[in-house]
Amino acid sequence: MLAGLLLLLFFVFRKENRKMLLIVMIYFSVLSVVFLIGLYSISSQYQLFDSPVDGGFAAKFNWVATFAYLYIIPLIILFSNKGFKWINHRFQQAAVNIAMKVLLVAAFIAGGYIAMFGFVLTYYGFAP
Repeated sequence: MLAGLLLLLFFVFRKENRKMLLIVMIYFSVLSVVFLIGLYSISSQYQLFDSPVDGGFAAKFNWVATFAYLYIIPLIILFSNKGFKWINHRFQQAAVNIAMKVLLVAAFIAGGYIAMFGFVLTYYGFAP
């Protein structure tokens, strides 16, 4: 899933400024490595695969929830920037432009909640 995210970011932002593309790719690559190492460390430390130690699921949930915010908020900012540029280019009338931007913000708010749910469900699962 994380590799797919990196590919998506590359293809969406490949025509942007090279410096921004490099910063985005480095941020999400480092974030992915730290997240996966921490997830493995928590699972090993609290023996979540065999007989879980008390507090293990809470530590894992806190780790996953923190990184969900570190992934989702920058993604929303990046895609809203891209969306606003597209709306400004596509819709010239002021009323339509504003309406489309409001609709885009509402879509990103709803998408952020859905993405948070999906991220936690994917990496934390149905654990207690």
